[in-house]
Amino acid sequence: MRPWILVALVMIATAQNRDPRARFIGTWSLVSYMMTSATGEVSMPLGEKPMGRIAYTPGGQMSAQLSAQNRRRPASDDRTIQPEAEQAAAYVSYNAYFGEYEVRPAENLVVHKVAGALNPAWVGTELRRKYRFEDNDRRMVLEAEINWRGKSHHGVLTWRRLE
Repeated sequence: MRPWILVALVMIATAQNRDPRARFIGTWSLVSYMMTSATGEVSMPLGEKPMGRIAYTPGGQMSAQLSAQNRRRPASDDRTIQPEAEQAAAYVSYNAYFGEYEVRPAENLVVHKVAGALNPAWVGTELRRKYRFEDNDRRMVLEAEINWRGKSHHGVLTWRRLE
């Protein structure tokens, strides 16, 4: 190998190690989403085979979409005329938000700064997720305390790198 190629590779690797966002950048597919209550009860809010994507850009933007599989199709594609029960079922079986993100490596924390979301209560908030990478950075695990059904739960979302 030519010496200048080796130097270039070392410089690239060093730059990636300096930017804590480097490990996050790309698109990830949701593998599992589990929550555990204070009493130890385990729930899967989007079912046994949830679907979803989370994407992180080099410029500090992110977006996430999570969905239950096999969601019931409403009678109409015009959501303004769907019965409230159908709207409610669609709302609780899907989640989406976007905004900026910040990585705090000393705390193993990624902070999603929500600019827009399916749930308007999230807009302007920070969603803090503990993170760890596994399988040579091909798997990312995000953990957080989440309110669900009126109670606090410990949520664990596992993602697989797509690109």
